[in-house]
Amino acid sequence: MSSQSSSGSQINTSPAVVPSRLLFDVEELQKYALVCCQQDNGGLRDKPGKLRDYYHTCYALSGLSVAQHDLHQPAEGKKKLILDH
Repeated sequence: MSSQSSSGSQINTSPAVVPSRLLFDVEELQKYALVCCQQDNGGLRDKPGKLRDYYHTCYALSGLSVAQHDLHQPAEGKKKLILDH
């Protein structure tokens, strides 16, 4: 499906193509980000032993967002992990 913009160019308005299966384990990605990437004083890091920074904080939060918004499951069936330290 496409529509025409005010400038006359075609805009693709088709729904995004969702792969039939994900390339990662949703629960394991969340566990890794929440257990291994968090620092006690805030921020997220690439992996244990590294320092936190803005790039990896954003990257890890993006990974959590993707893992928690699985397009293949209805909203009521999604698994979100909340871990307390």
